[in-house]
Amino acid sequence: MKKTTTLCIVITILMLSYAAIAFFGESELYIGFGSVTYYFRDAFLSPAETSFRPSFIVCLWAALISGILTPVFAWIRRQWSSIIAALASFAGVFFYVRNSLIAQYGIFEFDSWMDATLFFLPLASLVLCIILFKQIRDES
Repeated sequence: MKKTTTLCIVITILMLSYAAIAFFGESELYIGFGSVTYYFRDAFLSPAETSFRPSFIVCLWAALISGILTPVFAWIRRQWSSIIAALASFAGVFFYVRNSLIAQYGIFEFDSWMDATLFFLPLASLVLCIILFKQIRDES
């Protein structure tokens, strides 16, 4: 199997799981007397009635869209498409960091493992897209 095929498979798995977590995920917010569980899909289904910050809703939409677009562009296997895939992965990282800064959290402060995946999955995909770009360039 070619290295580019392996990279595309791994990028696809990472980013589709990222999109799935963005829609089906849940997180817990720990407060003084207990915790509150909130489901990410509520941010998509009824944004006017949720308690999510608007910046987090944008972060989840970016995660969903980039989780779908990144594998599409990765499988085209052209240099320009791998750059677009890397930019789509970077969008996920960018909007998570932006949301953390707006909410005045630290960038590496995570409420749960699902919050951590919203940062680390697109970051790993970004690195793999850069490797894919170099691999496509070497094969040309």
